Amino acid sequence: MLIQSLIAISLGLVGISSKDASLNIYNLYINEVKIQAARSSTPRDFHKSIELVASKKIDLRPYVSKLVKFNELSEALEELNRAKGKMLRVVVKF
Repeated sequence: MLIQSLIAISLGLVGISSKDASLNIYNLYINEVKIQAARSSTPRDFHKSIELVASKKIDLRPYVSKLVKFNELSEALEELNRAKGKMLRVVVKF
């Protein structure tokens, strides 16, 4: 029982479904399971997002640490890895 309590369990939920799911809450609690779900979007969400950026109602520049050309990607990824916590996002221009 001690070994089981030392094992960390993570459950990642990816994708969407229109069906209900049931979970045994006690088992999640007793095994200290961490659940993280990814948010999904509809095509309408993407169109609205593009519209907001194109109309300059949202400025994405503060969220981009660096803009690189595709042939600079390898060096940019190395820099991103070295600068852990200091760079937010690298955008690749094709």
